[in-house]
Amino acid sequence: MNCNHNEIVEIDAAIASLQDIEFLSLYNNRLTTVPRGVYLLRGLKIIDLYFNQIDSLTDDIANWRSLEILFVAHNKLFSLPDTLSSMEKLNELYAYDNRLTHLPRQLARLKDLKVLRGQSKYAKGTSS
Repeated sequence: MNCNHNEIVEIDAAIASLQDIEFLSLYNNRLTTVPRGVYLLRGLKIIDLYFNQIDSLTDDIANWRSLEILFVAHNKLFSLPDTLSSMEKLNELYAYDNRLTHLPRQLARLKDLKVLRGQSKYAKGTSS
């Protein structure tokens, strides 16, 4: 489902009824949080949240056990939840251009993770 470039600020909880959805793109909207209903989409394989204003992800991210690709770059994230490590099928994570100061050590548990892009000008030891 492609919902790009729509200036979306919120999503109705009824989205949770779309349990067969495997791809959700909310690229370039105005979301400040990931709506609860989106966390309930357990069949997701790819979610694109690029270019929003999201400042946090909740531990409910653990519901995305089938997720293979997570795009959260170009947001306002300060951290990534430790529960990210329960996403055993995750093989690509794009979290750059956020306000991250570090990445969770638990990411090392993700044996299928092949692509990790998490650079941040806020990371310790880098220049601004």
